[in-house]
Formats: sequence, structure tokens, C-alpha cells
Amino acid sequence: MKRICKTSIYAMGLINEVKAFEKSLPISDILFDFRKIISPPEEFYEIYDHTSSDQRLKIYDWRTSNWGTPSNGTVYKTARTYFEPEKNFEFQIVTACDAPTLVLNKIIKNHRNLFYLMHQIDYLDNELIAYRAFDDTDFNIICSSYRYINEDFEKSGCDMSLEHLCGLQNYKLNQPEKDFIMSFDIGKFIIKYV
Repeated sequence: MKRICKTSIYAMGLINEVKAFEKSLPISDILFDFRKIISPPEEFYEIYDHTSSDQRLKIYDWRTSNWGTPSNGTVYKTARTYFEPEKNFEFQIVTACDAPTLVLNKIIKNHRNLFYLMHQIDYLDNELIAYRAFDDTDFNIICSSYRYINEDFEKSGCDMSLEHLCGLQNYKLNQPEKDFIMSFDIGKFIIKYV
């Protein structure tokens, strides 16, 4: 089983503000370097071949506690769409185990004038779509699907938040935002309401 998490972020707003957001992202080639957003102590900065297993565990614990995931992200794709005077920027990163929620929250707090959509699917195929609008302090989960498996049974389902769905309806979504939502299986539950 691959233990990866895919997180897609879609930012929408005025062109100059979206460009500032895009420029603030620590992306070089395919690396999304979380160390440039939340810097680890020097002894936890890098893992080398000769790093002891005890030290590796300490590094992974620090990263998980401070980033939300034990490794840096790999950029899977980026895309830009322009609608004067607005611009949209989308990126997808792949991380080990869980989403880098603490890193993303820190980046987004510095760019509060944007509207964000997020899609996430973790290594167990649990999936969610959420939005964060302007001065919201956190993402509002609109729809989530879950899959729970243990030795005895498998359970799956889908939950929708009517409160957050109504909140999303307050924002006029253009076709690119609707396309972003529809590009994921779980989005088909939401799109008929927005």
C-alpha cells in the first residue's frame, strides 16, 4: 500500500494578489520545501543516509507535529487561469501519509484576500473537499467520504455539511471553480448545489 496523500489547492482572487500568493510558495522544480515556511531546528533540517534510526524518528515526529506530515511535498501539477480582473492558481502536492495542513494554513494566513478550494485524498482513500473564504480561520469541509477497513469489516460512506454547503453558495463560483470541484469523484455530490 502506498502511504501518500494528494492535496490540491485552488486559489482565486485579484490578479496581483494571486501572483503574490504564487510567488510566496517555496516551489523549486518539483520540490515544495516546507522548511522555508516552518523552519525546523538545525538538528532536524535534513535526513542523510548515515542518520540513525532514532534521529530519523525524532525528525519525523517534529515534522508531523509542525507540518502535518513527515516529509516535504512533491509538486504534482500547477495551472493558471485568467479572468480579468481575477486570476486562479491551482497546485497539487503529494506528501507522505497526511496533508501538510499546518504549512498550508501558515501560507494561506498571509494571503487572506483570496478564496480557496481544497481537495484532499489520503493513503486510505479518504477524500474531502473544503473551502476557505477570506477571513475564515480554517477550511470548511463541504463533503467528505471515508473508507474504514480493519480485519473484520470494511465500511465506507459520504458525509455532507449543509451548513458549509450553504456557506459556499454565498460565493459566486465561476466555471473554473466548478470544473475544479467536478474533476474529483466526490465533487459530483456537491456541484448540483452550487
